[in-house]
Amino acid sequence: MLLIDGEPVSLARPDAGRVDLALLDRLARLTLQVRRRGGIVCLYRPSPELRALLELCGLADLLPECSGGTC
Repeated sequence: MLLIDGEPVSLARPDAGRVDLALLDRLARLTLQVRRRGGIVCLYRPSPELRALLELCGLADLLPECSGGTC
């Protein structure tokens, strides 16, 4: 989920396909761009595989998990 100008913007599940370092790279770059514009990126119900890979790579704090649609 993205928050742009305080409004949530949903994306298709980023982990619906293969969970790998290329996916983490895309998510990290997206997060950087959104934060530069004052927005927030958080993950809504990420797969256990994506959560584990984020933690392994030290990116879990960069992409927090949403609870109930809020970051």
